[in-house]
Amino acid sequence: MPYGTPMPDLSFEFNFVPASFNGEGGAAALANLPEIPPAFVDFFSTDAEVSADGITRVSKRLESVLEGVHFEQKGVFAYHVFEVEGSSDLSYPSELDYSQALYELRIYVDFDSATRELFIAGVNIVVIEADNSEQEIGGKLEDSFIFTNTYRRTTTGTEDNPGALKITKTVQGEFADLSTPFEFSVSLTPAAFTDEGTVFARGKVLDANDEQIGSDIEFINEAGGLQHSIQLRHGESLVFDSLTVGTGFLVTEAAKLHFRPTLELIVNGQVINLDENTEYEVELSTETRIVGEGRNYAGFVNIHLDPPLPMGLSAGSVPKALVPLSLTCAAAYVTLTCCAEKRYKYRR
Repeated sequence: MPYGTPMPDLSFEFNFVPASFNGEGGAAALANLPEIPPAFVDFFSTDAEVSADGITRVSKRLESVLEGVHFEQKGVFAYHVFEVEGSSDLSYPSELDYSQALYELRIYVDFDSATRELFIAGVNIVVIEADNSEQEIGGKLEDSFIFTNTYRRTTTGTEDNPGALKITKTVQGEFADLSTPFEFSVSLTPAAFTDEGTVFARGKVLDANDEQIGSDIEFINEAGGLQHSIQLRHGESLVFDSLTVGTGFLVTEAAKLHFRPTLELIVNGQVINLDENTEYEVELSTETRIVGEGRNYAGFVNIHLDPPLPMGLSAGSVPKALVPLSLTCAAAYVTLTCCAEKRYKYRR
């Protein structure tokens, strides 16, 4: 399963179907084969996991599938062994790909004249349908069957915070222009087991009223399809309604003149503690994160560098009718201050 996917409780069933006796497959020959009961393997959310290369693996081994099976004569007993598809009861947003492997289990039973007993002289496992690319049709396995299942889970957010991933833009500042566009680079990394060339994510830009702006933004698992540049203004957002758990995301906001960016970041329901940025006109990034089942949110807040007001005035005390005049005064004040600094340096 893709890294970051929580392990569910699962149960798998494996069947042993009589195939032949001494190479014969007719009804009379098959009557010589004793029944091997189905085998069950259970997985639990607490099972040990091993993660590498974006994939989490959980393995189980079932010992002695022939325990309790009695053979009444010598010969070669062959069974077809396969996994029962659908044996784990799952539905959306969970998805499970069952192994399509098919093996022939050949059991060689002989007679020990000294003990006057039948015994299993040997076992062969022959590949009929391969489980993975390392197996060859007709090849033999040493002593065990291999069945590889792939589990995936899709997240659509939480009841209180719908959407698998949401990126928002907020602008603050008394004199900030709320229509200012901000440039973002959005990169997604497909979760493990995503097919090449497929659309694995669709995002949409929403206005302050949650109305969509423009067309969907598609992310395709191929070169050039993993990154998009977008613009967001105050109150707008980029939302991905659903994503496979384990999808990576990296969102970077470009530097903007006269603005100081800050970021609120929540990944899989956990607030990420970030050092608050104190610099103006710098880019800000989420860094690479992994989409989880819980809330995934990146809230970019840009604080405008407002010009200082003349002494004795505050933004709250200026009548709306005098706002244009206040701007003019503020600009003049800045200009005079700069000139004063220059004269001071010149006298030194």
